[in-house]
Amino acid sequence: MALQKIEEWLSGRKQRVVINGSFSNWQDVTSGVPQGSVLGPQLFTIYINDLDEDIECNVSKFADDTKLGSRVSSQDDAKRLQQDIDRLGEWASRWQMEFNVSKCEIIHLSSKNKRTDYFLEGEKSDSVSIQRDLGVLVHQSQKVSLQVQQATKKANGMLAFISKGLEYKSREVLLQLYRALVRPHLEYCVHVWSPYLKKDILALEGVQRRFTRLVPGMRGLTYEDRLNKLGLYSLEYRRIR
Repeated sequence: MALQKIEEWLSGRKQRVVINGSFSNWQDVTSGVPQGSVLGPQLFTIYINDLDEDIECNVSKFADDTKLGSRVSSQDDAKRLQQDIDRLGEWASRWQMEFNVSKCEIIHLSSKNKRTDYFLEGEKSDSVSIQRDLGVLVHQSQKVSLQVQQATKKANGMLAFISKGLEYKSREVLLQLYRALVRPHLEYCVHVWSPYLKKDILALEGVQRRFTRLVPGMRGLTYEDRLNKLGLYSLEYRRIR
């Protein structure tokens, strides 16, 4: 019954383009699902469910983002990885899906990882030193300083917006805005990129230090005292507790 309803929903659809009041002819829609639909993401997940069959390397999938990972220390390892990339290309061709080859990139983590060229659908994939993975910057050295810089820049920008945009700055309002709009930038996926260098730890903590000084009645107090009065923990403590 459910499959029949889905089939009826997807069958017999047409679409046309409207530009400045002019209409194109109606065209049959033979693939895809209506954009913004509730069922769309689930149906897409079902459609690509077999993407990683027969793949020997590690495969990570999130929505339409796919990552292939493998330890490469020899030519045989590189060959196996290329074979898996070829299998992905064959899967895409079989199911009439297209990878955006221009956005497919290779990142070699650590200096010991053997540098090799890889090809998807006959095109060489670019080798990069930095890759953005779901909003997190990954550097080939696996250092997190660039991610820290990105997080603090976004958080400081939002903090400046709050500071300049609010005429009445009560403690309660500032705390709510900080927790909702500033701190999430400093803690997004932090369990993946938690800083270990002192300069990075201090850079993140510096944003919260600046916020606590904005709150009325906090001037002249130490950072620790400001945290106690505001009911906050240091960011470093929040990462390890």
